[in-house]
Amino acid sequence: MSRQIFHRAAGILVLLLGVLYGQAQPGVRISVVADKDRILIGEPIKLTLEAEIPETEPIRFFRLDSLGAFEIVNAGRIDTSNTGNGTRLRQILTITSFDSGSLVIPALPLGDSLLSDTLPVEVSYTPFDPGKPYHDIKDILPAEEPKNEPQRWWWWVAAGSVLVLVIVYFIARGKKTPPPAAPVIPPDPFKTAMQQLEDLEAQRPSKKEYYSRAVDIFRVYADQRKGIHSQQQTTDDLVNQLRSIGLPETLYTNLSRSLRLSDFVKFARFEPTVQDDQDLMQVIRETIRTLEGMN
Repeated sequence: MSRQIFHRAAGILVLLLGVLYGQAQPGVRISVVADKDRILIGEPIKLTLEAEIPETEPIRFFRLDSLGAFEIVNAGRIDTSNTGNGTRLRQILTITSFDSGSLVIPALPLGDSLLSDTLPVEVSYTPFDPGKPYHDIKDILPAEEPKNEPQRWWWWVAAGSVLVLVIVYFIARGKKTPPPAAPVIPPDPFKTAMQQLEDLEAQRPSKKEYYSRAVDIFRVYADQRKGIHSQQQTTDDLVNQLRSIGLPETLYTNLSRSLRLSDFVKFARFEPTVQDDQDLMQVIRETIRTLEGMN
């Protein structure tokens, strides 16, 4: 019997503690407050939204799908703070309306089950002051024609043209005409060949170089003066071309001999004497003088 009484007392105590605990945990509290309930058309209203969410509830805030006849001008950020028993959320909206009359800020939902109170607002036009003077609507006035001022734009054009001419004059005056270039006189083949032969004799190089350069000087002269292109030809080809230009027979024979002798010297098949050197130079000079006199 005493055991049954104990169990009943324990059950009643547990139920009582549950009720007390439930009363100690407050529910969700919401608040929507406007700083004005009467405005002129377009005048702003500060609308403060607050919600206190206990720790046992999920965090959520108002859904701002529509405010009816009111428009949101600016939506401030949502501030959060700790209340000790949960979280407080707060946001300030700036709203207005361009409709006149007795309007209502609609109830704002928080979640699926909570709605804020509606807030009535009177929206009106600026009141008419009968003490101020009345201004009738005036007809459209024609625009005044601009006064005919003296046209001076051509003065500016003339002054600008004169300035440009002065600048061009001084620029052209500052540029000096360069003197005409002296005509380029091509070197005389005869004088060039004779000078090169004289320089070659004065230098006295090796036998091989002496004979090779002497023949090259003659080849260049024959090319420039008579058009005999023999730079890439053999000595026999050069000799055959010289036969057709009408050289005296004795001179032609001596020149042919000297040219062929130079080939032997270049290929180290013959060691010329001093007399051979002098004969080569004499024959080449005599041939050049003869060809020069035939022009």
